[in-house]
Amino acid sequence: MFRDIKELRGLSAQELQGELVVLRKASLDLRLSASVNQLRDVSMFKKTRAQIARVLAFLREREKGN
Repeated sequence: MFRDIKELRGLSAQELQGELVVLRKASLDLRLSASVNQLRDVSMFKKTRAQIARVLAFLREREKGN
């Protein structure tokens, strides 16, 4: 589910936007799973938020670089 930093650096801005959509949907799915007590690994919230922050940072980096 999560890509490492080297993989994220190699993605284009459009691919990063797609990754962001996927991660935000995953975040929503985690919240819904937690609301019905089906979530087993609550650490996934933190991991997903951190990955979203990484993708946003790379998008900002590309925006400033161009």
